[in-house]
Amino acid sequence: MRNNTPRTQLLRALLQSVDDSGPQQLMKLTGLVGQTIGEAVRSQLFGLSTVPPKDAEALMLAIGGGADRFHALGVEHPKYRPTNQPDGSTVLYDAYGDMVSIVQKEMRIVHAKSITVVAPVVEVDAKTSLTLKVGKMIVTAESDVSITAKTIELNGQVTLGGPAGAGQPVAKLGSSTQVGGPVVGNVSTNVKVV
Repeated sequence: MRNNTPRTQLLRALLQSVDDSGPQQLMKLTGLVGQTIGEAVRSQLFGLSTVPPKDAEALMLAIGGGADRFHALGVEHPKYRPTNQPDGSTVLYDAYGDMVSIVQKEMRIVHAKSITVVAPVVEVDAKTSLTLKVGKMIVTAESDVSITAKTIELNGQVTLGGPAGAGQPVAKLGSSTQVGGPVVGNVSTNVKVV
């Protein structure tokens, strides 16, 4: 006796193109030799949407065995997947070398060009320390800048009220001066006032 009950099928396929314009992401893939799968729905998790690159590998689920009811599952590209990660780690990555990794007690954000944070309020709460290592740093505030600390230490050339290197040296406590002229003794070599 023949069993006419529809059977679910699974097969592997290579991604050819993605249509990400609608409420569901649609994919065109190639499966078995000569088989083209068009407009397969990709099932994604809520809160995360990705667009895999061409030639990514997918597991195709044909619900009820119908070739017109394919769903793409677990799409990934072996060329771009980060490897050798420790047990329990999580890595969010793309095809351009950018990634956010959560490994044990450390989080790393890596980007080749820039990282922008946009929000009405941004607060960094570092209980122990905060270290910034930058080539050049520019702080622009539309209102006031307030720094409160037990001790503030500035190392390097400091210019107050103008461009770097401009202005006159600041007199140290007990400096000798000329009336209407510059400070002539005991001046700071690192701090200038414009």
